[in-house]
Amino acid sequence: MKMNSSETKQIPLLFSNRGVEWGKVLKTTSPTMILDKWNTIIKYRLNPANFHDELLPAEAVQLLVNESEDDQQIIRSMLIEDLINKPNVMDKEQYVKVNQTLLIRILDKIYEYSHAKPLNDNILLLYNTVSQHLQSTLDFIEDFFSNYFDRNEKIPEPYSSIAKENLKKQVKHL
Repeated sequence: MKMNSSETKQIPLLFSNRGVEWGKVLKTTSPTMILDKWNTIIKYRLNPANFHDELLPAEAVQLLVNESEDDQQIIRSMLIEDLINKPNVMDKEQYVKVNQTLLIRILDKIYEYSHAKPLNDNILLLYNTVSQHLQSTLDFIEDFFSNYFDRNEKIPEPYSSIAKENLKKQVKHL
């Protein structure tokens, strides 16, 4: 079907009542959408089961690292703007909890993938860098929105493994 310039085709987005104009760059409008994008990238495109011993080119890794770094800054800005605009405390709590949960889920997935099987250096670099960006974002949420941060939520696996190592060292010391 041919469309004239005045028509736009809308693509529905997950968790959104908004659409994206076909053929235009995806404009993310919330931290949740950015995190959902990264969840999809990691779950499908960066899944080690999908590599079949293929090498991910260094250029592709660098592009993803740059995109992750940019998205980290965008998420922080959006969180601040969005929370300022939310009048209700319950809205703020729910908003922070959703983003916190998404970050933890993505961090756990990256941790699982990085320990699944031997991976090449480019992929490990990508996992580590994206994981650092996500951890930094989670730390940002905890630091700046501590009133709304859910301290009863599961901690990410990378945090858990660090805590286990520290406990092992303390037990040996005792």
